[in-house]
Amino acid sequence: MLQLITSKDQVMDAMRIKKECWGKDYAHILPLDTFNEEKSSEETYAWLVSTDCQDVRKMYGVYLKDEMIGYISASFAEEEDSLCGVEINDLFVLPDY
Repeated sequence: MLQLITSKDQVMDAMRIKKECWGKDYAHILPLDTFNEEKSSEETYAWLVSTDCQDVRKMYGVYLKDEMIGYISASFAEEEDSLCGVEINDLFVLPDY
């Protein structure tokens, strides 16, 4: 089931997924201990609810029963990239899925 992410707790769940994927996806670039789950949660939630810009920012969690197993975040693309485009900011799914 796909569900709109609106709460800090849901963003924290998403950042746990990102951290779990981080080591595998970025191991060749950055060490795992460079990802700060709490800081990323705070920054991501602030990004999600910010009204300081003319952007639409959305996050959706993918749930299997009551467990979030992945998420996607997206926003409007920069005008220099596309006048009517949307860009995917994050897309992470737990390795078992």
